Amino acid sequence: MMGAALPNLATAMGQDTLVISVAAGTPIARFEAEFGAKAKVIRAMPNTPAAIGRGITAIIGNQNCGSADHDLADSLLQAVGQVVRLETEDQIDAVTGVSGSGPAYVFYMIDCLAAAARAEGLPDEMAMAFAKATVAGAGALAMEAQESPEQLRINVTSPNGTTQAGLEVLMNEANGLSPLIRETVKAAAARSRALKG
Repeated sequence: MMGAALPNLATAMGQDTLVISVAAGTPIARFEAEFGAKAKVIRAMPNTPAAIGRGITAIIGNQNCGSADHDLADSLLQAVGQVVRLETEDQIDAVTGVSGSGPAYVFYMIDCLAAAARAEGLPDEMAMAFAKATVAGAGALAMEAQESPEQLRINVTSPNGTTQAGLEVLMNEANGLSPLIRETVKAAAARSRALKG
């Protein structure tokens, strides 16, 4: 859709217009090709928790953007959550794979936890309530706590207890959560790179 949209926008652009794009897979060079080599362009990759002011957005500007332009984009996007300035445009593909697509992974994890709870005997609504509250609460604790996520995990894990039994499955180096998440983020980042083509 950007191929059709950008030429129409180019006619409305002023010389000092700052373009802030949230279009995945559309590199800064594409905007410069449409709007001219002097165009000021900032790419941004927000995520859906922005809908409740809990998002995180990565930004990167081209060489035409000064500190005031970055500050303006930062200020605008802080209205929906945290803002992180990237060092290079290539980093946006990793951001897309982690935080841009990441909410969908977490929503799927909630569904999986609820399904597992149902399989262990909880009624549907109760299973979903426990799954949602557990993920939301753990995420909030991870954001607020001074300890690292690793230490928070250790704090919950009693030796030879229930959590350890579950973690032995999740932390299996061959087919546990870590290799699965690596492949998940890798696939999303690769798709982000491919969209530029």
